[in-house]
Amino acid sequence: MVKLVALEPRWCAADADLREVATSLVAELRAHEQQKGKRIRQRIAQDALKFERAVEVTVCNFVAISMLDPERWLMVRLGNYATSASPIYGGHFNQVVDLMAELGLITKQAGFRVDRKFRAPSRIKPTGRLESGLRYVVCPRNDKGSERPRRRTAMKTHYRVGIGLSMLVSAALGGVAVGELHAQAKSPVYFIGEIEVSNPDGYAKEYLPRAREIIKAHGGRLVAAGGAAGTGSQVIAIDGEAPKRVVIYMYPSIDAVHAWRNDPEYEQVRKIGEKYAKYRTFAVQGLPQQ
Repeated sequence: MVKLVALEPRWCAADADLREVATSLVAELRAHEQQKGKRIRQRIAQDALKFERAVEVTVCNFVAISMLDPERWLMVRLGNYATSASPIYGGHFNQVVDLMAELGLITKQAGFRVDRKFRAPSRIKPTGRLESGLRYVVCPRNDKGSERPRRRTAMKTHYRVGIGLSMLVSAALGGVAVGELHAQAKSPVYFIGEIEVSNPDGYAKEYLPRAREIIKAHGGRLVAAGGAAGTGSQVIAIDGEAPKRVVIYMYPSIDAVHAWRNDPEYEQVRKIGEKYAKYRTFAVQGLPQQ
């Protein structure tokens, strides 16, 4: 008898390493998608976030079933089944499943109708290529938010999940991709912007919220900001004259920087920003982190 576990759509990565793994896997799936000509245009920011969330939930669930029983299959809904209770399902989840299957990371079995009353559910399972590298840390949390001692137990909604970064990437993406992904994980790219803002109010209200949403969709993370329309911190001159505003974003790779900057959706938002500011921007490769 096939042993099934229903996918828990509310799982999320509470561990920094696991979030990095999910980000790397998203990049690999997108690269495969583009290489095979499956997508001509970039996803809009909202759809990109849904795609990333589908990857995160899938990986977290695989971690959980590896703890319970590696022989179990993950029961999923393939099709347009998104609901308020399970918003993860739908087109983006289907795309993630198909891409992972094409890369040989999972085995997929579509559901089928047995008779008029019963339908066998769709199910997915990590292949040996992925499963052999899974590492998990599952910490149930009590009502006060503190962690209880770790134990092998059934899944619950508020678990925190972690995976050993190098092992999962090695298993999931194969030896060829490991070196590149390790370089991305250990050597981020820093994007620096020197910005002269002429209208802080318009810049902050009309440009920043949308721009940051698109930046986040491409893996950018704000690590520092100061000056006009900033976070309240100031740009402090050490030698020479300080710019009026400085922002520093961390990206997983230089390709992610270029993908963000050339995103047609961002190009439209940038036109709004240029009404209120002048830009001088550049990127620098970070040093490997030990």
